[in-house]
Amino acid sequence: MNSQPTRLIDLINLNQFPESHQILIKLFSNNFKIAFETLWDDSRTIVSVDDSITELVDGDVFVQSKSAKAPLSTIIHPQMKAQVLNGLNEAINAKEIFFMVYQVIGKLGKPLWVFEQSQAKLDANGNVIGVIGCLIEVTQQKSFIEHLLREKDFYKETLNAMPVELVIYDRDHKFLFCNESAVNDPEIRKWLIGKNELEYFSLKGRKKEVAKNRIDYFAKSINEKKEIEWEETIRKKDGSLEYTQKRFSPILNNNGEVELIIGYGWNITDRRLAQNRLDEQEKILQALNLHLVAGIYRSSEEKGLIYVNAPFVKMFGYESQSELLSTPSKDLYFNYEERLELMANSDSESALKNEVLFKRKDGSTFWGLVSGIKSVDSSGKTVFNGAIIDITRRKEGEELLKHKNEELKKANQELDRFVYSASHDLRSPLTSMLGLITIARAESKDPVSLEYFQMIEDNVKSLDSYIIDIISHSRNSRMELKKEEINFKSIINEVAKNLRFISGADLIDLNVQVEEKARVYSDPSRLKIIFNNLITNSVRYHKDGDQNKFINISVNTIPEENQCFIGVEDNGKGIDGKHLGRIFEMFYRGTTQSSGSGLGLYIVKEALDKLEGDLSVDSEVGRGTIFYITIPMS
Repeated sequence: MNSQPTRLIDLINLNQFPESHQILIKLFSNNFKIAFETLWDDSRTIVSVDDSITELVDGDVFVQSKSAKAPLSTIIHPQMKAQVLNGLNEAINAKEIFFMVYQVIGKLGKPLWVFEQSQAKLDANGNVIGVIGCLIEVTQQKSFIEHLLREKDFYKETLNAMPVELVIYDRDHKFLFCNESAVNDPEIRKWLIGKNELEYFSLKGRKKEVAKNRIDYFAKSINEKKEIEWEETIRKKDGSLEYTQKRFSPILNNNGEVELIIGYGWNITDRRLAQNRLDEQEKILQALNLHLVAGIYRSSEEKGLIYVNAPFVKMFGYESQSELLSTPSKDLYFNYEERLELMANSDSESALKNEVLFKRKDGSTFWGLVSGIKSVDSSGKTVFNGAIIDITRRKEGEELLKHKNEELKKANQELDRFVYSASHDLRSPLTSMLGLITIARAESKDPVSLEYFQMIEDNVKSLDSYIIDIISHSRNSRMELKKEEINFKSIINEVAKNLRFISGADLIDLNVQVEEKARVYSDPSRLKIIFNNLITNSVRYHKDGDQNKFINISVNTIPEENQCFIGVEDNGKGIDGKHLGRIFEMFYRGTTQSSGSGLGLYIVKEALDKLEGDLSVDSEVGRGTIFYITIPMS
C-alpha cells in the first residue's frame, strides 16, 4: 500500500447523495470513515482504499499491488454477503445511490456493523466501470440507523400516497424525487432522477413551451426566494384539456440560500371546467338581466327591496334603480297585505307563485305573476329572491274568455234543452203516425196501398231512429258521469231485447261471453248507448242471404292493468278501408245506401271519451267488422 494513499472520502461529492444520507455521514463524523474505489466485478476488487481500513479490519488483506488486488467482499460477513452484493447490483444497474447497514469481520474475527454508501463510477459513454463510496463503522449507532431507515421508508411511502403531485428538485432544476401522483410509471420515476424538465417532456412527447414556462417560474422562485404559483394547461392525447395548479416552494439552508425546490401540483380540471361553466352562465345571466321582460328582485322583511334589474324599474314606472330602491314597499302594492301574505307563505323548499295587483309610480295598476323563494344570504340573513312578469293582458284576456265561455255554456245548455224537448215533441206525432199506419194496413186489401203504407212506415221509423240518435247525443252531452257496478250481461240483454223488432234481427245469432275477474265500475247509461249503436249497426248491415249471421260480444278484465276489454264482432258487409279513418265523424256515411243518420259511431266515440276509454276498429269488406273497446275498471 502507498504510504500516503489518496483519500477518496475527500473526492466524493456528498451533495450528490440525498439529504438523509448526508445526515448519516455528518452524524457519524467522529467514527472511522473509509473511502474506497472498486472495480465493477463480482467480487468488488479494490482499486484504492484509505489507510484507515486497518483500524477496522486486518490490513494485510488489502495490500495493493499490481499482481494482486483484494476483493472488498472478503470482509463482508458470510451470512450477509449475498444480500449486500444483490442490493449493490440492483442499485448500480439502476444508477441509484446504494446504502446499507451490514456486518463485516473485524479484527480478530470480531463482527462489526458498518454503514456503506456508494455510487457508480461511469466512463465517458455512461457505462459503469467501477464503484466509489465510503464505509462508516456504526456498531454503537446501528439501532438508531435502523430507526432512521425505517423513518425514511415511512416518509417515502407517505409522499407517494399523497393525492397531489410532489417533486423535489436541486438548484439546477434536476429531479431528486417525485411521487406516484406526479409520475405514475415506476420505471420512469427511476429514470427521471438527475434529469431536467426538458428531458422529461421530450420523453413524454409534450410541447416544450410548457417545460420552458416551468423553467422560468423555477428561476423566479430561486431568484426571489419565495413561492411561485401558476395555472398550467396541457392538451392530452385524446384532445381534452387538463388544468393543473402548480407551485414552486424554495427550501433555504442556514445561509439563507436556496438548497432545494419542492414542486406541487393539483389537478383542477373539474374545478376549472365548472368555473368555465359558471363564467358562461354568468354571461348568459347578465345578458338575460338586460333583455328579460321579467323583473328580477331580492328583498328582505326589514329593508324591503335590496336589488332590482332594469326591467323591474321600467315595469313600475320609475326613473332609476336608486329611486325605486328608496321607495317604501307599501307604495308598490295595491293591497300591502298581499306582500305580508307572500312572505308568510314563502319557504326554502319550493318556489311560491301568486298573482298580485301592483301599483306603479303614477298610481296606475297592473297584474303581476310573482314567483319567489326564501333563502339565506352570505351574511346569514333571510332574503326573498324572485321575479315578476306583467300579466295584465293575460288577465284581461282570461276575464273576456271567462265571460265568453259562460255565455257559450248558457247557449249550449239552452240548445240542449231545445233539442231534447223538440226531439221528444217530434216523436209523439211519429208514434201516432205508426199507429195509424198499422190500422190502415189492417183495413186495406189493395196491394198498391199496402206497398205505400210500408214505404211510409220505413221512412217514419228512419226519422224516429234519427231523433233517437239526437236524444242519445244530447243525453250523453248533458249527463253527469255516474259510476256504479256494471252487470254486462244484463245491459247487453236489455239492449238486444229493445232491438228485436229491427228487420232481420231475428235471423242473427247473438253470442255473449263475459269473463269478469274483478268488478267493473262505470256509467251504465253510456254503456247502453255504446252497445245499442254497435249492435244496431251490426243488424242493419248484415249480409242478405247468409245463413250463419252472428254478433259476438266478449268482455274481459285485467285487474293488474285496471282495464276492461270489450269486443263487438259481426260477419256483416264490412267497411271499406278508405272510410275507416272517418267513420267516427259526425254525420259521416260511408255510402249513399246507408240508412243511418251518421251519428251512431260518433255518439259511441263521444260516450267513450266521457268514460276515458279507447276505441278502434278492424274491418274487411265482405268478411265483417270488429270494434275493440277499452274502459277503466274503476
